Amino acid sequence: MTNVSKRILTALAAATLPFTSSVSALTIVNWNSNETSSAGNYTLPTAVAGDFGLGDPQVNDTRNFRTFNLGGSATVTTGTSSTWYHGYDYIQADRTGNVNNATRTLGPELNLRFQYDSAGQSGVAFFLQMWKKQNFVNLAAAPAVIFDSDSSFSMTRSRTERNQVRWVVLNGSTFYISQSVGATLNDPNSESWAIYNPSNAAFGLDFTGDANDFTERVFDDVQAVGFLVYTLDAGNKVVSGRAWATINNVSISAVPIPEPASLALLGLGGLLILGGRKRDVR
Repeated sequence: MTNVSKRILTALAAATLPFTSSVSALTIVNWNSNETSSAGNYTLPTAVAGDFGLGDPQVNDTRNFRTFNLGGSATVTTGTSSTWYHGYDYIQADRTGNVNNATRTLGPELNLRFQYDSAGQSGVAFFLQMWKKQNFVNLAAAPAVIFDSDSSFSMTRSRTERNQVRWVVLNGSTFYISQSVGATLNDPNSESWAIYNPSNAAFGLDFTGDANDFTERVFDDVQAVGFLVYTLDAGNKVVSGRAWATINNVSISAVPIPEPASLALLGLGGLLILGGRKRDVR
């Protein structure tokens, strides 16, 4: 190889390194205690009364919800992963007015509390939060984002009272939710996922599939990532008593894939190597 070819190939490699599939997984979400909000609590919308299927036929349940919409308004604060989208659905049986003690305090952590003011009351709560590709920390400008064996999801929680966490991915135009529960998920392609359809219907953030709906997926066009927190006690999503989740930080990693122009440049570099070798032989 000639010295000129070496210099050109080195320059091409340096220019295309951020977009090659050989790059190690990079952090795309880094949400932590640096995230603060001058607004403090998320605002509860007006309560809706009705019968929301919590065990009795009377129209005396209360529901507070915010529609989840990746195309809608975002929550923007200060910090590394400062732009995200969220929706929630809090339903309490036998109550009028706002759901009691349903708080979503932000800064320096996400504090989700759902409880009742008298014994025997029950309810269910779902909270979905996601980050879009355009706001990913390192790969917002990547032509496409995928998961590989080094990709991972993780969070730390200081409260886990009557609640559970599942991870959510938007791949292309389809949402998926993980079968795996808990604060950590490694190698997303080897895990099982089910199609997930968050909506503004009652229990619209719930997932309704059974075990047969979960299977391994290939994530080749990651558009958004996040998590669902929901009430759970002894296998039941409808709980009696306080449910409380405090999330201190969230970290998610993924990798980019090469854009056609980068592949073309790498191909040109290979041709330069071959050309240099042929000239050296002669």
